[in-house]
Amino acid sequence: MRPSPPRHRPGGSTASRRAVLVATGGAALLVGTGCDVPGPDRSADSLPDPGRSLLDEVGAGAAAAAARLTATTAAHPGLAPALEGLRTTQAEHLRVLAATLGEDPPAPLATPGPAVPRRSQAALRVLLRAERTRLASVLDGAREVDDGRVARLLACLGAGLAQQLALAEGSP
Repeated sequence: MRPSPPRHRPGGSTASRRAVLVATGGAALLVGTGCDVPGPDRSADSLPDPGRSLLDEVGAGAAAAAARLTATTAAHPGLAPALEGLRTTQAEHLRVLAATLGEDPPAPLATPGPAVPRRSQAALRVLLRAERTRLASVLDGAREVDDGRVARLLACLGAGLAQQLALAEGSP
């Protein structure tokens, strides 16, 4: 039996099963794992300073990672489809962190991003290495922080990032 050709959506693009799962999985991960934004009874003002400082640091790392991803996909547009799940996850992390801290999500950086290697596979390796380092930092923060709410949030962010790294590392 021959496999059927991919179904085309209007406009000529196709959506693979993986892309659909990744797109819906990021949002479901935050909801399904209990990751939430503090509500009125758990405001950002109630976060102890070490937890708030750690979330500020994680937010800065997420913003730098988003700039790095933007620079990489601008230099190598062919990588963009494989990294779309990572981009979506980064945007969601920035939104959740900003909401937790009682701030607006950061605007995309207007400055040029970091230098990107010329070869796409080298650029992908550099990007994924930086994301693995960021993942380790987020998980270290989850282990070290005393505030349970901050630890849970960081663990959820780490889980989402780990999932996207696994998918991106499995991409050709």
